[in-house]
Amino acid sequence: MGLKVILWGRKDEIKIRQKAGTFQVNIHQNSYFMNLRFSITDDYPKANVKIESKGTNFPKDLADMFVRQSIEKSRRCVTAPAMPKKGDPPFQLKPSIYPVAEYLIRDCIKFYPTEKCSLCERKAFPEDPSNVTQDIRNPQYVEYVYCSHIFHHKCLDKFMKTPPFKRWQEMPYLW
Repeated sequence: MGLKVILWGRKDEIKIRQKAGTFQVNIHQNSYFMNLRFSITDDYPKANVKIESKGTNFPKDLADMFVRQSIEKSRRCVTAPAMPKKGDPPFQLKPSIYPVAEYLIRDCIKFYPTEKCSLCERKAFPEDPSNVTQDIRNPQYVEYVYCSHIFHHKCLDKFMKTPPFKRWQEMPYLW
């Protein structure tokens, strides 16, 4: 399966610079976008693909998380785990471009602009990216938590400060 299959928007594009060993993808979802450059070294696929953001209108902390997570996903394709789990098959090197691109496109850029706050069930991000707040004290600030769910700051704050404090056990989708 190629990258064009997961780039399904009419504004999405891919530009390949073969001599430079790079390609750039411009991905759009609704009014949100992210431009990414992938760099491939001479020792690919033994070395992981390099990823960098070349522009976005996603909140900075969320866009940074997308790139950090994709770098980690790339690393796991080419580096054996330090402590393999008992019963796991032996590590096999695999090319990292497709898993990383798929993660960034499907699981991040195409996913989060349409995602709802896991507590209030309203859309987490405004339709217009210029209305996204970067102020963490703003009630509409979107919080990303390690389980990949997103919340409005006010919703998460209320949930965490309202008894009973063991309510997280009632919400299996958080864990």
